[in-house]
Amino acid sequence: MRKQTKYVKHYYYFLLFALTSILITSLIWNIKNEYQSTVKYATAEGDASYHKDLLFRQWAAVHGGVYVPITDHTQPNPYLEYIDDRDITSTSGKKLTLLNPAYIIRQVFELAEKHSGVKGHITSLNPIRPENKADDWERDALIKFNQGANKYSELVITEGKEYLRFMSSMKVEKQCMKCHAHQGYQIGQTRGGISVSVPMDKYNIIAKEKIKKLVTAHLLMYIIFVSFSTLGYRQITNEMNIKHMMQLKIKTNEAHLKLKNKESEKANQNLRIVNDKLIMAKEKAEESDRLKTAFLQNMSHEIRTPLNAIYGFSGMLNQPDLEEQDSKMYVSIIQKSSDQLLAIVSDILTISSLETKQVKTIIETTNINNLLFDLKTIFNSQAKDKGIELKIHIELKDHLSIIQTDKTKLYQIFTNLLTNALKFTDKGFIEFGYTKENDYLKFYVKDTGVGIEPTMQSKVFDRFRQVEMNEPKGGNGLGLSISKGFIELLHGKIWLESKIGQGTTFYFTLQQNT
Repeated sequence: MRKQTKYVKHYYYFLLFALTSILITSLIWNIKNEYQSTVKYATAEGDASYHKDLLFRQWAAVHGGVYVPITDHTQPNPYLEYIDDRDITSTSGKKLTLLNPAYIIRQVFELAEKHSGVKGHITSLNPIRPENKADDWERDALIKFNQGANKYSELVITEGKEYLRFMSSMKVEKQCMKCHAHQGYQIGQTRGGISVSVPMDKYNIIAKEKIKKLVTAHLLMYIIFVSFSTLGYRQITNEMNIKHMMQLKIKTNEAHLKLKNKESEKANQNLRIVNDKLIMAKEKAEESDRLKTAFLQNMSHEIRTPLNAIYGFSGMLNQPDLEEQDSKMYVSIIQKSSDQLLAIVSDILTISSLETKQVKTIIETTNINNLLFDLKTIFNSQAKDKGIELKIHIELKDHLSIIQTDKTKLYQIFTNLLTNALKFTDKGFIEFGYTKENDYLKFYVKDTGVGIEPTMQSKVFDRFRQVEMNEPKGGNGLGLSISKGFIELLHGKIWLESKIGQGTTFYFTLQQNT
């Protein structure tokens, strides 16, 4: 009774731990993805701003600059004094001055900063205008441009505010030579760049709102699962306690009835009535035990359902602006994690059934040779992927290799042993098959893997036990324990022989007429 209660308790805590790990991983991944998205959106805005400014500049350069009225805000450019027609007078007497492309872009930058907070700066390592001198960040970007880069972006903190700084290079074109030929530039050279600073405030606000919704959704899922699991756990333990108390009470009263057997018929009749009631209570407790088993099975299904929902939902959380390769990788990771969790739950339920003796055997006619060849077909591709030769050994002809056993459990035993052999073998071969010895068959799975330490050989069949390795090989440590349970259920035994660095051989026996 205590063993069953302890198992249910461990199973309950394991489920809570597994779901907590999945939800935390999912939440962290989504939060990270949201912040990455804000950087991508800000970069896209910076790139769009750059191309808009570049188009303004190209348009002005194509026209050789633009003449505009002289105002307090727009004064003649002192750096264009070498141009004879920098200042002209219109036919109506209005004084006009030539705005070169850089002058136009600077005024566009001023309007953009007032309107959206996006700052722009046109600069180079050899500016005509001192105000166009590059700051430290821009200087680093310009040096990268001279080394072959075309774009550069980075998150920085400026005056206590976070900005996405984006810069792209500008090449010297034919129309640029009017203003910059005297600097010694040649067409096609990198002349400088346009720097754009996009404030991150608005993007961070949006990201925080999305993160709040993600946290709420994950927390709601967690609360629902914990509530369901706790309710089921309490119901199961209560029924187990009731059953235990009833059994103790029945034993006590049966002993009391024996001592009172010589009393009067009337008293004896009353005792029989009491005993009948107790028997009914016992049957009710046994019925509760059957209901508990059914509930555990149903709980397994219910656990898989929300985990599968998490599995599917996580695959849909990919943002549309993610690179396709990254999106596939993230989805693959979540899916594999979900598959592993489902496999672990399945193994734990199998161990539970073995512990509570709920596993039933289905004896049927089984052709051992056919079963082994099916296994070779299934595992052959995995062996080839690792460069390992997979061998099979059969000793009896097909018509003599027929036995009465539980085919499904025998198949699972071999699957577990072959999976272990592939996991711990990196070169050489794996051989499996059987030999005929007296009235039973001795099956084996032999590998040339790393081997098992002598101190570990007596422990590998324990639940959750794995061979200690320098490099983790994965798995939940239940395969050998499940295999041992199935073999004993079929009235066989299992053992192993192993040498470090030379490999391991697992043996198990079954009667030929099991």
